[in-house]
Amino acid sequence: MYFGKNEANIHQLVDMIHQKYGANPAAVYLRADRETPFDPIVQVMSILSDAKLPVSIVTQPMERNARR
Repeated sequence: MYFGKNEANIHQLVDMIHQKYGANPAAVYLRADRETPFDPIVQVMSILSDAKLPVSIVTQPMERNARR
């Protein structure tokens, strides 16, 4: 997991966000590629939700000819 370009520990994520953006950031953007297992994504969303941080998920459109 990364916070910006730096590796991050999930247990330090909320503190890292507060240190960089203050107590009430407008949004936290979560980005994962299709290879990322869903469980870590849900864990991050849960931690951010428990900290009352607004979470938005960044997605990328599928390619037109991509298989599902």
